[in-house]
Amino acid sequence: MFDLSLEVLRVVEDAAIASARTMGMGDPRTADQAAVESMRRCLDTVAIDGTIVIGEGERDKAPMLYIGEKVGSDKDRDGSLTVDIAVDPLEGTNLCATGAGGAITVLAASERGGLLHAPDCYMEKIVVGPAAKGAVELEAPVKHNLKAIARRLQRGVDDLVVVVLDRPRHQKLIGDIREAGARIRLISDGDLSAGIAAAVAGTGVHAVMGSGGAPEGVLTAAALRCLNGEILGRLVVKDDKQRERMQAMGIRDTDKTYTTQELAPGRNIVFAASGVTDGNLLKGVRFFGDGTRTQSIVMTLTPARVRFVDTVHLENKPDVKVRFRRSTRDLPGTFSRGSSYGVGKRNSMNQNNSQRGGVVAGVLVAFLILAALAVVGVFMAGMYFADNIHVQKTDSAKGETVQVDTPIGSMRVEGHKHLDPKLIGVPVYPGAIREEDNGGAVSFDFSHDSSHKEFTVLAAHYSTSDSIDKVKEFYHHELPHWMITSRHNGQVKMEYTEDGYKRIIALHEENGKTHIGLASVGDPASN
Repeated sequence: MFDLSLEVLRVVEDAAIASARTMGMGDPRTADQAAVESMRRCLDTVAIDGTIVIGEGERDKAPMLYIGEKVGSDKDRDGSLTVDIAVDPLEGTNLCATGAGGAITVLAASERGGLLHAPDCYMEKIVVGPAAKGAVELEAPVKHNLKAIARRLQRGVDDLVVVVLDRPRHQKLIGDIREAGARIRLISDGDLSAGIAAAVAGTGVHAVMGSGGAPEGVLTAAALRCLNGEILGRLVVKDDKQRERMQAMGIRDTDKTYTTQELAPGRNIVFAASGVTDGNLLKGVRFFGDGTRTQSIVMTLTPARVRFVDTVHLENKPDVKVRFRRSTRDLPGTFSRGSSYGVGKRNSMNQNNSQRGGVVAGVLVAFLILAALAVVGVFMAGMYFADNIHVQKTDSAKGETVQVDTPIGSMRVEGHKHLDPKLIGVPVYPGAIREEDNGGAVSFDFSHDSSHKEFTVLAAHYSTSDSIDKVKEFYHHELPHWMITSRHNGQVKMEYTEDGYKRIIALHEENGKTHIGLASVGDPASN
């Protein structure tokens, strides 16, 4: 059964792999050419009669994927599926060329007339997610729009993050945002991926403002139709010659403010993007001995469906193997398959001890849960292996250690007074003080028949007199690709998964201090 969404997924995946081969080589033109050629070649294998309405430019300026070009294996055939196609074969050519994060390959498709034929010019834009839909106006002052967004998101303006392209033309906009109290994330390229991130919860992006390419505005609108977000855009006319060209394309009112629906009016929109380099929304292409791994997002308006797709493209060789991981990077809109840490407060038997609540407590409570499971496991195993269970408890300068050995595996619980933070793999906030009564390690090592499984949890707790906002800014700067996965009552959790390990930072402000929980949860065998 033909599924257009899966076909366009294949197109953007192939383009991402081709352009990723050029990553970091310092040649934006070669990176873009690789993506264009791959996308064009792959489109001709899809059973459609497609027309490029947004592409690499006019016919006389682009050798392929030019505006008006016919693509698809069924082009010009009677009864074939006719679609309009908008592409950005490599959004962020400079990002790919320098190895910076955020480069993606993009394609949107719809029935004929379902995507605005936008001219190659600038467009003034504002992008928000579903919660702030209908609350902003392109003509309104920046401060007014930020207050409206904050009100819809039920937070302060100072909690907002606004993405802006780092361009000289945006100096006044940047000043207005800062004056309003919001925070800014300046990007060198890639306002399309930023626009998508603004409509997905958990990416840490709440709005996109400023002017960027009009074609990218249409592609963003196609994605936002599927995500229930909103973009408002107005074409920026450079001169009379450009105005005449727009009117020749059928755009009569060049001062018109376009809504999401007007930029992408189609009823059967399909949108797909694949990561080339690591970004806020998607991980980049990974090459390994047995193949290639890509991460993509595929969306359809009818039916309303959003898919985050992790694909392994296997090499064609006799000894190829597939390896599954228990923990992968959490994708926006999905539940974590790794360990999660709750939000709440634990009660203390000693009223003189400060109650450390929220996310930090959740990290430490995980050790209690694991220890409890270990006790139950030991009891059950004892029913079968009563004579073969060995429990050993030792004390040292590092802390207390309990080792449990059974015929099917072992568990080791260590309370580290001075756990080396380098083992966790997360930088310690400068000047933070280690809380020696918290932290430690839990490791499992089980073998059964021919299978072998290891699992390790490391955690440590620090505190500082600096504000939680200052601590957040430090980790945003040091770890730009990490995602904020929860924010509740002043508590923040950031996390990132790579090479089988989920690393977590949990922040909580209490009694004039910011408490910092660092944790690493993972399976070393999955590396």
